[in-house]
Amino acid sequence: MSHSRIALCAVGAAVAAVLTAAPVALAGTATVGGASAKVSPSTVAPGGSFTISLDCSAFANPSPTPGEGQGLQEAVKFKAVGGGKFEGTGKLAAALAGAKSVTISGHCLSSDSASAWTVTVTVAAVAAQPTGPAATGAGIGADAGEVAAGAALAAAAVGGAAYLRRRRADGRA
Repeated sequence: MSHSRIALCAVGAAVAAVLTAAPVALAGTATVGGASAKVSPSTVAPGGSFTISLDCSAFANPSPTPGEGQGLQEAVKFKAVGGGKFEGTGKLAAALAGAKSVTISGHCLSSDSASAWTVTVTVAAVAAQPTGPAATGAGIGADAGEVAAGAALAAAAVGGAAYLRRRRADGRA
């Protein structure tokens, strides 16, 4: 292996180590405990809404990052409700093909620290939507040919009954 390839591999390994290090430190901050979050309702149908209640009161002058996760229509933005607590309303994407849950995460930030939070929304099962025409019972699935044949039989029966009635009236029956 050439020296340039070895150097490139070393740089790639260093970048991978930095990107996958846990916990992730945010731009000059330390990750510490103290954030908590809960979601209500915990089970939501695709396209439905939910509320995240976030408690960042363990920090001085906290500021939450938006809640993000795959399966959301957009990031959940938070508004202060007092005492270091925040609330935000989110909406699941309407098309969550086969998804069982959506994980939403963010951070509580202060001037010198950060704490990660995570909530999980269970995706409610949606009943399959019917396809094709509605089966109302009217027509019972008969097509135009069957309807025409039935009408011809009914006309023949009425005509036959009228013929026999006339013959009896004439005394030829």
